[in-house]
Amino acid sequence: MLLRRVRRRRIGPAKFRDGQCTCTARPTNPLTGERAVGDLTLTDVATNATDGKTPTAEVTVHGVVSSCAPDSLLRSFPSAAAGDAGLGRGSLGLQDQLHTKLSLTKRQLAICLPSTAAAPGAAFFGSGPYGLMPPTQFDAGAALSYTDLVRDPRRPAAYGIRLCGIAVNQEAVPLPAGALARGSGDVTLDTALPYTVLRRDVYRPFELCFDSGALGFTRVGYAVAPVDLMMARGGGNWTVFGANSLAQVAPGTACLAFVDGGWAALSAVAVGGFQMENNFLLFDEDASSLGFSGTLLFIRTTCGNFNFSRS
Repeated sequence: MLLRRVRRRRIGPAKFRDGQCTCTARPTNPLTGERAVGDLTLTDVATNATDGKTPTAEVTVHGVVSSCAPDSLLRSFPSAAAGDAGLGRGSLGLQDQLHTKLSLTKRQLAICLPSTAAAPGAAFFGSGPYGLMPPTQFDAGAALSYTDLVRDPRRPAAYGIRLCGIAVNQEAVPLPAGALARGSGDVTLDTALPYTVLRRDVYRPFELCFDSGALGFTRVGYAVAPVDLMMARGGGNWTVFGANSLAQVAPGTACLAFVDGGWAALSAVAVGGFQMENNFLLFDEDASSLGFSGTLLFIRTTCGNFNFSRS
């Protein structure tokens, strides 16, 4: 099991046969969609091995396929970022490369996104346990519900699930017939999206803002009705509480953190990073399933509470 804390070193163009051949890559900024031309290259990636409780050793993985990118492509990234790691499905995804190079026993990727830049969050490659603290350490993998992962042949790198409905305060949201049906109702998960994007026919009931001063506040955010993403293939509901459903857009104003994707949106629902914050997600390619915890705030912990100190 590996706890991802990546340090990257570019080592030049990939070598083929007896000579060197610079292969062209077309890196994309996942936030803006901007593209550039760069060289395909190999990179050393330093990670931390972990026993699920603390990091135990640093492991360097040599020859991870990556691409160079001009500085102009990284302008919208945080100042400390040197690039981004592709975690989509497929042989070039970082998790698949690490699975092959390190002979990991399971093709699993777990992510836990923090809600603040002051907390590091974590990504795990391979099997658990996934120790979280405080107040006492427990395995986040033991707190998961599961639903099936599905594939969209139009976007083979995307992680998809199926919904049979959406509810607010345990009441079904009226949607057009077939809005979430197979083909037209794809649901994807995308950390590059700041907020969940809804196709217009799904978005209309979610175009709401509130006087935040009139709202109460709880351990799980603003005291508003929870939103249930109702799984079509087992797993019950992924329930979204105020901390993940309402965003403060101005002093005194909070709006539902869902964005109108228009009629051309590729997915009926594309779950974005804000809705994933402080939720533990396990993408299990071997079992073709998604494990989801719901908000960790209910159990008084966050994605920033993994132990990064080496004992």
